[in-house]
Amino acid sequence: MPLIVVHNWPGVNDPSTGAPDLNVERPRKDRLAGHLRAACVSAKVPGISGKELVTVTFGGRQVIASDKTLVILVEILFHDQERTLEVRRRLAQVLGEAAMNILLDGWTVEVAVKRFDPGTDGFWTSAQDD
Repeated sequence: MPLIVVHNWPGVNDPSTGAPDLNVERPRKDRLAGHLRAACVSAKVPGISGKELVTVTFGGRQVIASDKTLVILVEILFHDQERTLEVRRRLAQVLGEAAMNILLDGWTVEVAVKRFDPGTDGFWTSAQDD
């Protein structure tokens, strides 16, 4: 199950309070998360057959207004012989293109797909196979 973490998300603040405008923020995040989940499935990564297998979270909002680079990290992508460098590169590209369709002009996107080996990195889950 890959975990997609979005960093440097462009926040929208309520002009009257300066606090995040959740009426704008939540729908934009939901839209991006949905696009990233669908893109992950469309990249045809072996073993990822449905959106329910992909988790998207946001690691933090934009801190410096002039920093217009959205960074997407793919974590917990279990290492497998079928998940080749080509597959990981395709996943990175598909996720980046999906994010670019949501962002405003002037932004760039960087995507890093990291392999995870539960045998050497350690892993536990509360989910059990039936």
